[in-house]
Amino acid sequence: MSDKKKTSPKKKEKGKYVTESKKEQYHHGNLKESLVDVALDMVRKNGAASISLRKVAKALGVTQTAPYSHFKDKTSLFAAIATIGFKLFNERMSNEVPENVDDKETLMGLGVGYVLFAIDEPELFRLMFGPEISGYLESEELLSTGSASYELISSAVSQSFDEQKIKKNKQMAATAAWAKVHGFATLIVDGKLDLPAGEEERRKYIREVISL
Repeated sequence: MSDKKKTSPKKKEKGKYVTESKKEQYHHGNLKESLVDVALDMVRKNGAASISLRKVAKALGVTQTAPYSHFKDKTSLFAAIATIGFKLFNERMSNEVPENVDDKETLMGLGVGYVLFAIDEPELFRLMFGPEISGYLESEELLSTGSASYELISSAVSQSFDEQKIKKNKQMAATAAWAKVHGFATLIVDGKLDLPAGEEERRKYIREVISL
């Protein structure tokens, strides 16, 4: 009798091999996280229209009913994906703001980060602001992360006005700044505008448009 340890049998899924022990993990504790990870990857590659709970379950090798233990429907899964999207979005915006700059340059950095995120994550961006999650109010985390992106812009506008002693309505100005950068990003994502090829040229172009 051989004393070699038996390895878990392997099954090929989507061009890669996954051990049965790994597959079992989807049934215990990690299922929700795995569902979101797989669905997020699907959205990034093919858009929200490509998603169904059945397809996500099949990709994980679990039963078609398994996702319903964590998500009551596709919309709730979209909400979880959008929450991750807004976290990444807010990080990207903040990371584009250099240290020790004035409020005007802070607002510029946030706008550049806004547009660059949309360029790098077009399908995720569409989901985050699209009808798939419109009116979904059950996720406090989604509402919180989604509101944070606007608050970054609103805060920068408010501080800039205070610094320059501008008397205009801060809320309306923040809405105008948001509308401008979001409209710009959406035109790019929808293929209505051509961007320069080089990264530095692209950044310069974005800054010039935002500053107008």
